[in-house]
Amino acid sequence: MAPGELLDVKAAHKISASDPIATDVPLWLVGVKGERRFTKLEQLSGRTLALTTGSAAADAISQLNQKLALHKQPPIKVEWVDPTLAVEDVLEMVQAGIFHLTIVEKPIAERWSKILPKLRFDKQVVVSEPGDEYWFVRQDAAMLRASIDRFLKTYRTPSDQDVAFQRIYRRLYQVRNPLARIDRQRLEKLRPVLQKHAREQGMDWLNLAALAFKESALDPSPRSSGGPTGLMQITPSAAQRVGVNNIESLDSNVQAGARYLAMIRRKFFASPKLNERERMAFVLAAYNMGPERVQGMRTEAKRRGLNPNQWFFQVERIAMEQVGMGGVSYVNSVNKYYLAFDRERESLEPPARKIASVK
Repeated sequence: MAPGELLDVKAAHKISASDPIATDVPLWLVGVKGERRFTKLEQLSGRTLALTTGSAAADAISQLNQKLALHKQPPIKVEWVDPTLAVEDVLEMVQAGIFHLTIVEKPIAERWSKILPKLRFDKQVVVSEPGDEYWFVRQDAAMLRASIDRFLKTYRTPSDQDVAFQRIYRRLYQVRNPLARIDRQRLEKLRPVLQKHAREQGMDWLNLAALAFKESALDPSPRSSGGPTGLMQITPSAAQRVGVNNIESLDSNVQAGARYLAMIRRKFFASPKLNERERMAFVLAAYNMGPERVQGMRTEAKRRGLNPNQWFFQVERIAMEQVGMGGVSYVNSVNKYYLAFDRERESLEPPARKIASVK
């Protein structure tokens, strides 16, 4: 089932649409305040849009690029974002300055504007003709579709919906650009030690960098008596489990963090059924919430018919129910920082000293 999608019903295959839940829904161009505004779609010639797979804007951009080609103008470039990102994740990354432009449906833009106040909406830009939103189900799920239609006829939006939405999400969506000038300088200084210990544990050094950015903003100095310490914000007890007794120095702190991640991966998430991106997501969830708890979430996900080997959009749903948004937001934030670093991998790894990465 796909709720609230702006898709062409005639073009949809093997799925059935509910009655419309919203009509004449336009697509809005989204940027960040302080950067150039646009009034016409043609002004995007030569610029890059970050879009999720299946974006309703894809056809409009493709058609416009054909027209631009006839006039020998550069096409609008589309960066199809990583499939672990939802539309709201892309909006958060636009606000952070990681992406610069995207296109989303008006209701999504309006709702998330209350959480992400730096976003700018260029409403004058006509992306395509407004469309209708539907819920979609498989064609063989006639009873489910009938139930959805009955529900939609009687459903009324709660008066406090936006208040609850803002209360839950406002403090969670605060990702910032990890490659701002000062942060990039910090990363360059830390790169050798991150690469060294990532290489020893057979992992991508940018995963360590993303985790360090989330934990300490790449600042090795934070200390607490008996608690999380240093760049990786690892505790003395966790470090001792992997044979590191002193985590005061930068080298030993990163060594402990890398070893601890590798230990979690080896003991709990070594299954070949996990691809490397999902494996790392489970490792991060376990780093934050505890491996036994995450394994229990996978068991519950399987019981409910979800994919126990997929964190994003699957097991994370169980995590939301059991522990709230905190742990889910933690994994999502580290994932976004990793993706931001990975987009700039070429510049972050000087050619003369580039190392093999594990993806």
